[in-house]
Amino acid sequence: MGLQVSRLQPPFTELKTWPVSRSESMVQDFKKKEIDFAADMKTITYLLKDDALGAAVLERFAIKGSAKCNVLTVLAGVVAVSALDVTPPHESALAKANVIFDAFDLDNDGRVSEVELSILLFSFFDALNVVTGSARSNSMVNYESVAKSIFEHYKPKSFADHVIDKQMFLSFLEEKGVIGRPTSDIRDLVPAYKEQSLKDVEMATKPAEPAEPAEPAEPAEPAEP
Repeated sequence: MGLQVSRLQPPFTELKTWPVSRSESMVQDFKKKEIDFAADMKTITYLLKDDALGAAVLERFAIKGSAKCNVLTVLAGVVAVSALDVTPPHESALAKANVIFDAFDLDNDGRVSEVELSILLFSFFDALNVVTGSARSNSMVNYESVAKSIFEHYKPKSFADHVIDKQMFLSFLEEKGVIGRPTSDIRDLVPAYKEQSLKDVEMATKPAEPAEPAEPAEPAEPAEP
């Protein structure tokens, strides 16, 4: 998943040399400490073990008008860009998909719900937008539809709480050819993702429409003599 991210923006170029094991350790630190999802500078620098890098990453991921960011999006982004030069790339991509699943399996039971899977997908694609300098979207609709399609594919009736396990998740990615795809192709797997991204950019750059000219006032009728 993710996994040949191109056009990386600073400071994420520094992270592509990280081995997957290092990003996996970061995920485990997050889960051990029961860190709040809205992460501040102290949290991000703790996870990255680097003050300067932590400050730069927080600046990129920060929620608009806030000094905090969504830690799940940061985790997904760091995992996605780590070990980009590893060969063979398929094995690296599969390892990163494992780590990303673990990050969102918050109770460590090897399963995620449909809601958790929606959040995983949203966080992952939001992270790709950040690390490549693309426009961000706040819509969850597309990701909910993808999560729903994965659940419908497997129809996990054996679980009363409606969850899928890691093997189901990885098998789905393998089956759809996601593992090792360039990120531009992965985005196209999400319904309307490309179209919505273009709309987001268009809305952000569209100049304000000029105000319509006021209707000329009708001349007053002459007063009766």
